Amino acid sequence: MSGRVSTTDTTLVIRHIPDSDPASFQVVRLRDAKTSEPVRPPSPHGFPVEGRPNSDLVRELQWYLEAFLDYPFPPETDHADRVLKALKDWGEQTFEALFGNRSAGRMFEAATADDYSELRLQISSDDARVLAWPWEALRDPELGVLAHLCQIERRLNKVRDPQPLSASLPNDQVNILLVVARPYGERDVGFRSIARPLVELIEKEKLPAYVELLRPPTFDQLREHLRERPGFYHILHFDGHGAYSAEAHGTAEYTFQGPEGKLVFETENGQPDPITAEKLTALLKEHAVPGVVLNACQSAMVGEGADDPFSSVAAALLRSGMRSVVAMAYSLYVSGAQQFLPPFYRRLFEEGSMAGALRAGRQQMFRQDKRVCVRGKFPLQDWLLPVLYQQDPLNFSFAAEARKTFVPQLQSSRRS
Repeated sequence: MSGRVSTTDTTLVIRHIPDSDPASFQVVRLRDAKTSEPVRPPSPHGFPVEGRPNSDLVRELQWYLEAFLDYPFPPETDHADRVLKALKDWGEQTFEALFGNRSAGRMFEAATADDYSELRLQISSDDARVLAWPWEALRDPELGVLAHLCQIERRLNKVRDPQPLSASLPNDQVNILLVVARPYGERDVGFRSIARPLVELIEKEKLPAYVELLRPPTFDQLREHLRERPGFYHILHFDGHGAYSAEAHGTAEYTFQGPEGKLVFETENGQPDPITAEKLTALLKEHAVPGVVLNACQSAMVGEGADDPFSSVAAALLRSGMRSVVAMAYSLYVSGAQQFLPPFYRRLFEEGSMAGALRAGRQQMFRQDKRVCVRGKFPLQDWLLPVLYQQDPLNFSFAAEARKTFVPQLQSSRRS
């Protein structure tokens, strides 16, 4: 089994120039390290939104994705339209700044000459605020949003290369450890709302996957289980709650204080147990799994005032040795996750690329954009929520051959 996804002539790196203020970037072609001249695209921080003179695109985008559906009626529907217009303007202006000059424009044209789907954009930075920009909204005025057409991933510089893949990692199926944490009882999302569709997809389409459900969903049990089965799992899938906030907002049971990302596991008696990004890094470092899927709100969020790029859960897991981390930039509705996950996994088993799988899930969210709310269902452009942090990714292409004969199963891990 190959340990890496090969790079091609169609990979372009949007490299943030360290310590530049305002933030400056160069476009670098990975094949030959050809570099464009530095440019300064507009920052989403301070980018104007019509009718919101005391706010900016970053604040308004979070409102739109996390609070708009609490009251999707006039005049808030007009407010939402203005936010989406500002996002479109920012995406086009940033695209023009990056690729409008001669050198970067030629590299972009060459990379997309055959097929836009072959284009792979890497956002490279160690600045937490730059990593938090809504890069998925980059927009070619002629063809539309790049995130629907190509592969986009974020990449860190100040992180060591992951340890070599375990020789015992199977190549006849994709092993998934599923952690479903529901510590809020009757107030929580249904236990099987995400797990059941995933398992049914595997069984129905005979995907080469083995899913094991971690019980109980405590952090100590996760650590112990990974210690007992080293080099066995390809993917750790966390289905639960997450948060990142320097200030309290939202409903109290789902939000936490502190400028650091958290995932909420359960205690032994089923109570909430928020685990910080720092603890995740420290405790999972020796039990790194190549791929992580975080169906958890704000698991890729980086606060406006953050200085540490590892304050988000996604980036912290890269530091601990994970190679690919799919996470959510803002809070994700269950009805959005249910659209995203099936095509994500289906494409992963077909093509073997986390980035390509993410694009497939995002495309489905764009096509089926109605989310459950007080109006029944209402459109929400939440396709930019799933993001990918990636260093030296695992190639899952072995799964395509294994699919021909694999018979899926579901088991539950329990302590003796």
